[in-house]
Amino acid sequence: MQLVLAVPAAWPVRAVGGAGGRVVTAPGGAMVEIGPLVPLPDDPRAFVAAVMARDVPAAASVKLVSESEARSTIGWPMRIIEAQVKSGATVEHRIGGFYELHEWAGQVLVRIPGDTDMAVARPEIVQLLATGRPTWRSREVIAAIAELWS
Repeated sequence: MQLVLAVPAAWPVRAVGGAGGRVVTAPGGAMVEIGPLVPLPDDPRAFVAAVMARDVPAAASVKLVSESEARSTIGWPMRIIEAQVKSGATVEHRIGGFYELHEWAGQVLVRIPGDTDMAVARPEIVQLLATGRPTWRSREVIAAIAELWS
């Protein structure tokens, strides 16, 4: 089981971890980190905060810029969170896509260099996040009882 995005063929993708996580290198130095599907968290706000703060240096802080509810292009509920990592100046922009997929949660963290013009970068990133959809096939997890007979 994993979250799938319609990543352009020219963007390199590499697997990370063993649970379906991937990292995509986008133009301009942005990194798209697609996390594995996990059971829906009991505390969604804490889950989102932990993802948005992942790998932030000790001297830096995460400042929320915006938060919005949306739907993927095929109708899955999602949240888009935009934040800045600051250590004096903006070190990095972050846009997180968080998906509710029945009893599973999907997450994507896009890390963008601090000198990027977000007015230009944001629409393409949000469009990419909107393509998020689950693929339920997995050798490790049974997502539906019908898989026992397939």
